[in-house]
Amino acid sequence: EMKQAGRVPTDDDASVWSFWSYVMTYAESQRDAATYEEGLKTLTARFKDNEGLKKAFDTLKKTLERLKSADQ
Repeated sequence: EMKQAGRVPTDDDASVWSFWSYVMTYAESQRDAATYEEGLKTLTARFKDNEGLKKAFDTLKKTLERLKSADQ
């Protein structure tokens, strides 16, 4: 609902990560690859310089690939 209303946090890293993590978890449960991808792109852009998140991003990318392949 927040995303649909345009109320997406952008101010601090913790809020951004938490928000998109919840959105992506829901998107995965609904097999919504487009929303999941939007979240992944947002997080990747925001945290691209954080080497500590590389493994997490690899896992998230694999999940997106799985969601996309399920759509076909």
